[in-house]
Amino acid sequence: MPDKDSSISWQAATHEYKERSADWFWGLGVAALIGAVLAVFFGNLLLSVIIVLGGFMIGFLAIKEPRMCDISVSSQGVRIDHSLYPYRSLKSFSIDDESREIPQLIVMTNSLLNPELVLPLEEHVDQQKVREILLSKLPEEDHVESPLARIADMLGF
Repeated sequence: MPDKDSSISWQAATHEYKERSADWFWGLGVAALIGAVLAVFFGNLLLSVIIVLGGFMIGFLAIKEPRMCDISVSSQGVRIDHSLYPYRSLKSFSIDDESREIPQLIVMTNSLLNPELVLPLEEHVDQQKVREILLSKLPEEDHVESPLARIADMLGF
């Protein structure tokens, strides 16, 4: 059982950066344009505007380079930069070290808008210590990334 003051901290990138070719952006633009034209054809102007805005947002996010964020697990909860997720707002956790190159800490939350936190465990992070601290407050359950996260990964996000 970890002592009351035990904690572990590390830094990780907010997302994995992937270089995009001009063809990728052209494909995004063509897909957004086709979607917007179809929405107008079916009489849904609002959907057309949403598709165009979504295309711009996806393009903007694709060129944005990741920033480093501070992550810590302590007796108070899980902290990501300046946001603390106290244990009363968390349901369970798992450490997935098989599905990706970098192991991930997956923490299920009580939030409807953000039901899971997926945090990369860089190679220098002591996974056993993370597990011990979390086990003193949360149950460990098998979790897999959400289908939406897998789709985003397949699309290169």
